[in-house]
Order: sequence, then structure tokens, then C-alpha cells
Amino acid sequence: MTNFEKETIEGKTITLEKKEQHKFKIDCINLVGKVISNKKLPFKTIKNTLLGIWGNPEASKTREKGSQILKGGPWSIRGQLLNLQTWTQGISVNEVAYDYLEFWVQIHELPQEYINADTTRDIGSRMGIVTEVKDPRVEEILERTFLRVRVAIDASKPLPIGF
Repeated sequence: MTNFEKETIEGKTITLEKKEQHKFKIDCINLVGKVISNKKLPFKTIKNTLLGIWGNPEASKTREKGSQILKGGPWSIRGQLLNLQTWTQGISVNEVAYDYLEFWVQIHELPQEYINADTTRDIGSRMGIVTEVKDPRVEEILERTFLRVRVAIDASKPLPIGF
């Protein structure tokens, strides 16, 4: 049996070689995700589901495709929510913040005089951070009878109810 002695490293400088585990692509929108669930989902299930929805990412390495994927969410995998975020160069994948999650919200049954972009923005700001407003009127013509707003909501808190 070999005798291993522990060598103390206290007070010594350790030099680490940088090894890239994840490749950051300069010309693309780099996305990372976290499944929000109490259940464990196998990586293969997640990968196959996303490939089925988005197609092969190697075939579509464009900023436009990445933007479509990000704006098209929120995404779900087998009924579990996927919190997708952009990964910026210079930070570790493990440092990406998953604090907020964007949702499209529809607001129904308002009197007609309140069906406008200003009301949409006002109600959306009471739910979270408004990232996009769809004006229900196009050239002063009412296109739909409900409001649509994209809101970033704090994922660590319960969803807001009422106003």
C-alpha cells in the first residue's frame, strides 16, 4: 500500500491553466437555461425537446435565430418551465442570473376606453418590468379587445394576483 502524505498548500500560490469547457461564440446570441422544477429531468430529454422545437443550433448560428428563441419564450419541457437567459462573454456559465423570467400576459374584459398602449404599460408595470407592449390599436383602429404585454417577473417570488 502506498503511503500518501498530505502536503499543505497554505500560503502557496497555485497557478491554474485555463481550460474552456463551454465555448462562447462571438457572432451569436449565447443562451443558457435552467429548468425550474421539483422533478429531475434527464439531460437527454431536455436536449431532444429543445432540438425538436428550435431545430439544429449548428445549422442556424445567427443572432436572429438566438433572438427569436429568446423572445419566443417562456419555454417548457414536459410541463416544466425553462428560464432562458443570455450568456455574456467574460462571465462563467454558473454566474448567469436567473432572477427574472419574461412572460406574455393578456388582460381581458376592460372597458373600451382603457384598451390602449398606455393602459397596457401601466398594468404591466404593476406586475413586473415591462419589456414590450403590443398596442391593441393600429392607426386608431381597435385590432383586438384585450391587452398584451411582455413582463419580466421576479422568478423567486410568487406570481402577482390582482392589481
